[in-house]
Amino acid sequence: MEDPREAHGLDLLCLPGNKSTIADLAWLRSRGWDHFICTHRAAGKFVVGICAGYQMIGRQIDDPEHVESDLSTVAGLGLLDVITVFEGEKITTRMEATARCSNLLVPGYQIHCGRISSLSGNAIFETLPSAVLEGASADSGKIIGTSIHGLFYTPQFRRHFLNTICVEKGLEPLCSGCNQEASTVRSSAYDRFARLLRDNLLISAIVSMVVVDLVRLR
Repeated sequence: MEDPREAHGLDLLCLPGNKSTIADLAWLRSRGWDHFICTHRAAGKFVVGICAGYQMIGRQIDDPEHVESDLSTVAGLGLLDVITVFEGEKITTRMEATARCSNLLVPGYQIHCGRISSLSGNAIFETLPSAVLEGASADSGKIIGTSIHGLFYTPQFRRHFLNTICVEKGLEPLCSGCNQEASTVRSSAYDRFARLLRDNLLISAIVSMVVVDLVRLR
């Protein structure tokens, strides 16, 4: 989605990770997403920033060694009171954390060059086993940022977060039947797709065409 006008009516905006935070932040601004995100926040809606998205919604991004760009300092979107400083060495690690609001386990991984310092102390996770604080929040948890990829992989935390939005909107909470592991949901989708191919394709004809092409290539 490139045009923010297509995003009206959303309850949650998620800014995911990417490979070039500063350049992608400039792209967001060139399309008017910065104004839309601020309007979205002012309406009391939810924003999640993950990794680079977390860095973007912070106060400031510093790149003194020009790891990402020729710019030394860039203003963030200012939704969270955090500052990112890029360093040459990339952090790549698997990790587990617990959500401080619910004590639910959140496994995932980190891969980033930015070192993020929170100025507010509103951390949302504690890493295991070291209990290092991670992430930041604002607006009573409606704005959250974290460096943890795979944030919503675990069904318990995913459902807890979505139910927070449901409560805010006056909707019924999600049922326990939604509490499935992402791997289970994905495997089920693969099986359905395989059955669809099996029932609607003449596999023997496809195999014969592949064999013919291989013979021609010899």
